[in-house]
Amino acid sequence: MNPLLTLTQAGVASVTDLGRYGVAHLGIQTNGALDQPAARAANILVGNPDSAPVIEVTTIVPFAFRTSEAVLLAVTGAAGSVTLDGDPVATHAPLLTWPNAEVKISPAPSGLRAYVAVHGRIQGDEFLGSVARDPLIGRGRRLSTGDVVIAHGARLGLVPHPPLFLVAAPREAYPHEWVLDVLPGPELAEFPGFTGGITSTAYTVDTRSDHVGIRLAGPGFERVTSSEILSRGVPLGAVEIPPTGGPIILMRGRPLTAGYPIPAVVARSCHHYLGQMRPGDTLRLRMSTAEQSIRAVRQQEADLAALRHRCRTMYEASHLFTDTPVVPIPR
Repeated sequence: MNPLLTLTQAGVASVTDLGRYGVAHLGIQTNGALDQPAARAANILVGNPDSAPVIEVTTIVPFAFRTSEAVLLAVTGAAGSVTLDGDPVATHAPLLTWPNAEVKISPAPSGLRAYVAVHGRIQGDEFLGSVARDPLIGRGRRLSTGDVVIAHGARLGLVPHPPLFLVAAPREAYPHEWVLDVLPGPELAEFPGFTGGITSTAYTVDTRSDHVGIRLAGPGFERVTSSEILSRGVPLGAVEIPPTGGPIILMRGRPLTAGYPIPAVVARSCHHYLGQMRPGDTLRLRMSTAEQSIRAVRQQEADLAALRHRCRTMYEASHLFTDTPVVPIPR
């Protein structure tokens, strides 16, 4: 069973996954879904591995597709309203369609990216173990209206009555005014005004932002030394201070090496927010600690683990998948 999704409004979307790992020594960036928890949650909701391919949709324009047959799917992240043949349906929850049904995602009022997962494995341009789009090496592409997306290996069985899905993934709030936690970077001491200045400085997300980095419009910070920095590896979330202009926050498609000073790095607990900030949003940074970030990341993982357990239990009870064993559900 290989259901097809025929795109009737492609908007701005591409097939991706959690990224291309283990190849940095070849000079290849990780890339992958910019809001990783949302992409993982979408896959969990349809019974897929967290790392399965999804469709990443930039929700500033509509996105719509028709399903060739019954399809189990989920929409997470910053989605506007979602309709099934014109009727509103829930986001962040499993959705079972029927043949020739049209699913439409309207633009979101805030946030920037939504994720569509389909039970099975969405076909993409696989390279070095990942389908993540990477324009720098010519892998993957934006989807176009009329494209057909195939999901291989779906295991949906016929059930007399479609199950009532009583699970939902946690919903994030996507404001237009963001506050991100940052940790000290290697050149923090070279910017004496940085720690005190970031809390009182509101930056605007520039329209030139992309998967490589978020450019911030606003004042820079004075550096007390003029020494050159040799190019070195730079982490996701690095806050670079270029010679002119506002800071740049490096994203998943960043170059693997760079030479601008880095006074701070966005905490891992806030990485997914970087994928949801849209041009025109305002941003403030605040200093945090590794301990605070670790606690927040552990809570994110606990929430996904709880969702995974609920979905697994639900699908075992419903026998929706053809190879689901008959297992008594604990009372």
